[in-house]
Amino acid sequence: TPIWKEKRRASRPVKSPPSAASRFVVAVVIGIAAAGFCYFHISLNRPADDFSWYWLGARALLAGQDPYMVVQPGGAFRLDAPFVYPITTAIIAVPFSIWLPPAAAGVLFVGVSSALLAWGITKRGFALLPIFGSAPFMWAAKSGQISTLVTASALLPALGWIALAKPNVGLATSAYRFSRWSLVGGAALIAISLLINPHWPLEWLTAVDTRSQIAY
Repeated sequence: TPIWKEKRRASRPVKSPPSAASRFVVAVVIGIAAAGFCYFHISLNRPADDFSWYWLGARALLAGQDPYMVVQPGGAFRLDAPFVYPITTAIIAVPFSIWLPPAAAGVLFVGVSSALLAWGITKRGFALLPIFGSAPFMWAAKSGQISTLVTASALLPALGWIALAKPNVGLATSAYRFSRWSLVGGAALIAISLLINPHWPLEWLTAVDTRSQIAY
């Protein structure tokens, strides 16, 4: 390497990563803003837009029922499709659905997911924060989608197991940063899901196939 390049590198200021306190403040602010954005939009649509399926699936599990049997199109939620998500999605939605009504649960879910994503992307700096103004994020936030949380799981190893909540996206996030948390936590989540309903993988594939036939 030429000496002049080494000198240039040495003259560049070394940026230290942001403090945990500043990252926490930013994460909380973004979480609150995303939750407010979600509330404004889902109040105009279904009780919780896309989160309606997660909430109904979680409530079915809490009642000892099969989401693939009881969550069907129509009803008070005006659903246009049955429950077409892996049962792991419903399991992850349970903590948000025990006491809260659907809209409040969806808003809280979006706020927590967004805060976790903000915490993950600010580990080395704040340069990536503009993603919260992007169309994909805003669509996910206003719809109460789980993709924000799955994206956060790619940046936070302790949450790697959450990738199984949306396998079509989660497989890519797991490949990005695989950890023992992904393996152990994922195995535990699958084991719990099979204890709840040993037949859910087949029911899920059937529901997805039925949905695709209706769509086309």
